[in-house]
Amino acid sequence: MRCLIVRAPYAGQIVDGEKPVEFRRRHTRIRERIGIIEAGTGFVIGECDLVASIDRPDNDYDYRIGWVCLRPFRYLEPKKYKHPNGAQQWVNVPLEPERLFNPGFSTKDRKRAEKF
Repeated sequence: MRCLIVRAPYAGQIVDGEKPVEFRRRHTRIRERIGIIEAGTGFVIGECDLVASIDRPDNDYDYRIGWVCLRPFRYLEPKKYKHPNGAQQWVNVPLEPERLFNPGFSTKDRKRAEKF
C-alpha cells in the first residue's frame, strides 16, 4: 500500500475524519486507498481514500492544492514500517488496506472539501 507521510497533529485529524483535505504544493494523480504515516513515529496510523486533488487559490500560495481524503479509518494498533532513506512524501509499505477503495466523490463531499 502506498502511504502518505503527514506531520502530527494533522495525520491524526485525517484518520479521525476531522480534516478531509491535506494541503500540498502540487496536484496528484493518485486515486486509491492510501495509508497515513505520522511523520517521525515509524508507524502507519490509519488509511483513507484519496479521491481528488482540488485547487484552492484562496489558501496560502505555497500550499493551495487540496488532496481530498475521504472514508478515513484509524487502526486500533498502529502498524510499524521501515522508513527508506530519502522518503519525504510517499512510502510503499507491504500492507494490504483493511477497507476497499471507493472512488466516489459526491457533491456534498466536494462542498465540504472546498469549505475546509
